[in-house]
Amino acid sequence: MLLHLGVNAAAVRGQAAFLSASAWGRLPLLWVVEIVFVGVPFAFHALYGFWLWQRPRPDLDSFPAQTAWVHGAQRISGLVLAVFVLAHVWELRAQRALHGLAHDALYSTMMTHLSSTSHGVPLMAIAYLLGVTAAVFHLSAGLWTYLVAHTPLRGAAATRAGWACAAFGFLLFVAGAGTVVSLATGMHVGRADHTAEATCTPGSR
Repeated sequence: MLLHLGVNAAAVRGQAAFLSASAWGRLPLLWVVEIVFVGVPFAFHALYGFWLWQRPRPDLDSFPAQTAWVHGAQRISGLVLAVFVLAHVWELRAQRALHGLAHDALYSTMMTHLSSTSHGVPLMAIAYLLGVTAAVFHLSAGLWTYLVAHTPLRGAAATRAGWACAAFGFLLFVAGAGTVVSLATGMHVGRADHTAEATCTPGSR
């Protein structure tokens, strides 16, 4: 996820910067690497998470008071994230495989999708912002709950670790949300790159 958000963050500097940062996307047999090192671990994590849903919540009495609601919110964010990732994979990766969507067309495709509106509401952009929020919360909250459950951190130390994880998640959210807003609005950081960039799709309004 860190690599994905980092590469995509280059989109805030325009199409050329994004294509340069994601040049590895043209590597042959990349789909094999993605399936083995991304798809399979994600599927295992998701299935394990759904299995945990069926189990009673662990005893949290000896942990910080915040752990209970964070634990519950983490489960909900995991469900939202699973739906978002499946939709995202279908929207881009599956279309590349099924319809030959070129790597160089990813930027303009995402601009078209995220800038589209329904009755004036950018539903796709909102959905991506919710997906990014679920992803960074699930990761940062998961790090904290793991620390308080499997290390001696308690009291003030656990609270400081929680703030550190929250700051880490906030930085990731800024990177991810900035990418979504940039693609949805066409705004860039620094010198704008207007090469082959898509505009809003009036037909979707």
